[in-house]
Amino acid sequence: MKCDQIRMEMSAQIDGEGSEDLLQEVANHLRTCAECRTFQTEALRLHRLVRVAPSDVVPNLTASILAADKGPDLASAAVRMARVVLGAVGAAKILQAVPDLFASQSSTAVHVERHLGAFELAIGIAFVLVAIHPRRSRGLLPVAFSLAVALTVGTLIDLFGGNVSVSAE
Repeated sequence: MKCDQIRMEMSAQIDGEGSEDLLQEVANHLRTCAECRTFQTEALRLHRLVRVAPSDVVPNLTASILAADKGPDLASAAVRMARVVLGAVGAAKILQAVPDLFASQSSTAVHVERHLGAFELAIGIAFVLVAIHPRRSRGLLPVAFSLAVALTVGTLIDLFGGNVSVSAE
């Protein structure tokens, strides 16, 4: 192969697109051609230079960011009152949901009622958790988890109670 063909193949190999069949031929050529060895050295240097660059120096702002993210003053009287009210609303929602979850009638409407009760229960649990631990209850995880558990329990009760059936339709 000529030098220009070898250099094209080396470039392809650097980019991960080279031919396995030509690896040995390129290696043999590089043993005898100083110009192609220089080309390979410069191509590898340029490849690394383009791919890797030093990052800019930035100040460590961790302390100031954490200091600024204090959130609301959870000790103030208004916030305490709001948390008490939120907890009470959550407890009321939980109490309202329990009869729907454990209704003893047998019908498809009861199954739908159980699902609605599961949603009420999930919201109630989330309200209570936020009232108790406002900083630790961010996101939808409390709602999603309690909803999944309540829906699963309600569905199992309905399956074993004959309110719904498993079908392939």
